[in-house]
Amino acid sequence: MLNSKRLLLVPVAVALLFAAACGGSSDANSEDAVRDDVNALFDSIFGDEIDIEKFASFFPEECAPDTGELALGLAFLQAFLGEADIEFEINEVTFPADDRAIVTVTSSGGFDLFGATAEGGESTELLVLQDGRWRSTSDCEPYDAERAELGISTSSDSGTDFGSDFGSDDFGPPVAASAGQALPVGGLIVTINGASLSADALNDFDDPPQGVLVVVDFTFKNDGQEPTSPWWALKMSLFDDRDRTWEPVALPFDDVGPGFSQDFQVAWDVPEDATGFRVVVSADPFVDLPLPDDFAPWEVSLGDVN
Repeated sequence: MLNSKRLLLVPVAVALLFAAACGGSSDANSEDAVRDDVNALFDSIFGDEIDIEKFASFFPEECAPDTGELALGLAFLQAFLGEADIEFEINEVTFPADDRAIVTVTSSGGFDLFGATAEGGESTELLVLQDGRWRSTSDCEPYDAERAELGISTSSDSGTDFGSDFGSDDFGPPVAASAGQALPVGGLIVTINGASLSADALNDFDDPPQGVLVVVDFTFKNDGQEPTSPWWALKMSLFDDRDRTWEPVALPFDDVGPGFSQDFQVAWDVPEDATGFRVVVSADPFVDLPLPDDFAPWEVSLGDVN
């Protein structure tokens, strides 16, 4: 049976393709029931209306997902991917045990995101029967050993194939650099000008810091072909002398046009006892910048920050 859906999102893991919703068959361990459940999944998560609560209930009890995180992740995908056409065909259903089903599905179609392509292919999934529902074991560690014995991917390597380069930030160790040095990052130039501490938020829209803000001043020059912003194109991480790291709490969103440069600030909320800061400047792995094959991130010591 070939099914065609107009999908609002694309799956971010095999679980999104196969987690089982309750089907209409009276015989729960029949092939028809499994097929109904897999089809019902697409309706519950990729149909005209997304029902996060219902979708979350189709995972094994041992790996019940957080509905808030699911909603956030799906909203992100919807915002950036829009609609995608995917067709899928359930090729085979087998039963290694009364409460186990192995399903093989072929999908076609896909999407293009930032120059990286996710395409269809053949996938195999292990489903377990709990409370009359077939549920996916993808990304569920208690089933990893069983999946491995069956030759099915485990939670450490399962997921939609976005291509070998999609989202990869394996650029190797960072290269030491200095404040004031121009740092090329795929057609962009970043110059770290200095850093300071602040006990107050950078603007009225942000909450006060829990500890203290490390505020880095930098210049962003766009030598590329399209307008872009530091938030969109860069990955900037802060480390201290204990190798702790934090994500930025204040990010610059303004676009800078080709041939122009602009001064920005980025900030991290750190404990008051943190010292010995350094900032690592890299390319955002989800943005298709023209990086050289030997690109490496830049690591800039901030020295004494007051």
